[in-house]
Amino acid sequence: MNALARAVNVNDVEEIDPGIANLLRGMQRDRRWSPFPYGWWTEADGSHVIFDRGYRLICRKRANGSIEIFPFASTANFARMTDDLWIDWIDQRWLYRGPAHPARDEFSRLRVLGVVHRLGLQDEIVRRREAADHEWSQRRKYLRRRVA
Repeated sequence: MNALARAVNVNDVEEIDPGIANLLRGMQRDRRWSPFPYGWWTEADGSHVIFDRGYRLICRKRANGSIEIFPFASTANFARMTDDLWIDWIDQRWLYRGPAHPARDEFSRLRVLGVVHRLGLQDEIVRRREAADHEWSQRRKYLRRRVA
């Protein structure tokens, strides 16, 4: 559904159906937050594994404070929803849920950005966003060739 929002020009849709145009704008706004931290798992040793909205692993914060960045999982395989690494967690928490999305809720936005800042994930988030954008553009090219 987000791929559709990226491929459609919202201004063209606005002339046909303003309600759908607003929905598409919301989807595009929400998609910007997909590579940011969404929650974390706590492991038995006290480490925390931070994951994004697609439950792709971002990093592990060990009990001693060290940070381990995980490689970005390609999402090109549609059947694969998570990384190959299995996390044996004992607790799961989220930074936001439901209507408190960072695109619409200031408290959630500040909470997510605070985690990014405290863990030093700024460069990693940018890198993941660029990789995801490149992947989506490749998918759109593939789909256009299949349709033609």
